[in-house]
Amino acid sequence: MTGASHIDTSCLIDAQCVTPNTLDVIDQYRHSVAQLTFVVGGESAICTGALINDQLSSGTPYLLTANHCFSTQAAATSLEAFWEYSATSCGAAPPPIGSLPRSSGSALLATATDSDFTFVRLNSIPSGRVFLGWNAAPSAVPPGAILHRISHPGVPHQNSVFVQAYSQSRVLNHNACPGGGPTAVIQSEKVAGDTSPGSSGAPVILAGGFVVGQLGGACGLPDSQCTLNANTIDGAFSATFPRIQQFLAPSQTPLEPCVPDDHTLCLHDRRFEVRVDFRVQEGQPLQPANKIAFTERAGLFWFFNPANVEMLLKVQNACVAPFNRYWVFFAATTNVEFTVTVTDNERGITKQYQNPLGTAALPIQDTQAFATCP
Repeated sequence: MTGASHIDTSCLIDAQCVTPNTLDVIDQYRHSVAQLTFVVGGESAICTGALINDQLSSGTPYLLTANHCFSTQAAATSLEAFWEYSATSCGAAPPPIGSLPRSSGSALLATATDSDFTFVRLNSIPSGRVFLGWNAAPSAVPPGAILHRISHPGVPHQNSVFVQAYSQSRVLNHNACPGGGPTAVIQSEKVAGDTSPGSSGAPVILAGGFVVGQLGGACGLPDSQCTLNANTIDGAFSATFPRIQQFLAPSQTPLEPCVPDDHTLCLHDRRFEVRVDFRVQEGQPLQPANKIAFTERAGLFWFFNPANVEMLLKVQNACVAPFNRYWVFFAATTNVEFTVTVTDNERGITKQYQNPLGTAALPIQDTQAFATCP
């Protein structure tokens, strides 16, 4: 298998020139895809990724990309996602990347080489984003099915070189490339457009906006720089899904009511269970923070000394229109690494929030946290 590493810009199709006649969800699709920059081995790299919806439509900013792009928490921490990196109209010049809305940092949730995927939770996203649906059934991509991709080629932006490219292919089989590479894949032949450096990790969708994989690379390359005659290899979402099902489609099995102890904060009549774990040095095991019960909706946590409170957290009942959510708000005055785990025991659903080591913690106001109102 060869990654998407050769490029002739004449092979690309500007995604802004694609209409709903070609792909019904093209307008929404553009708002789900981001150009990703990150640091691996001390060097900056570029790939593509997209937001994936969960079964509860909770608004949690889950993002799917490729394992061969990055696969460590260090790289995930360095991640920057640039949104709306496309021309305003077909053939127009792209905007300066510094003018774009962006997301900084993420938590690595799962990654694997067999379907070449990496799955992260972004620390935040700007408004106006679109979350793609998904279809984890292998039968969703039979031979002949048409696949669509929007990617960020990452080539020098000269004249009208595209910063958001569209490609289309037709499924051939689910066989890996001869000679190695990811084994849980979808192999397809190009129909229109092309990919290039930076395209890796691009979401692969069916009409309707359902993700069935992410771009991995190609089986061999022709003599010319265009890869139009090379079969495309995409990591199969059907193989990825079991590793990320806990995030996208939690079982929602009710748990026992929260039991308070020195480290467990119980809120809303023992419905919500909150724990905080922290560490001050890389490689040390996480240790539980100590809680101080405050009200039925809120509590405090301390790490080192009960007189030195590090965090205030509350779960707010916003189960009224138009919100219909339980909100999670917290503020921490620390730069140590910590993970906040909030569980709705009545529904068996958990959300986590992480702060990297050495980073001043930002306040969190998650108004999409739990779509579990009665």
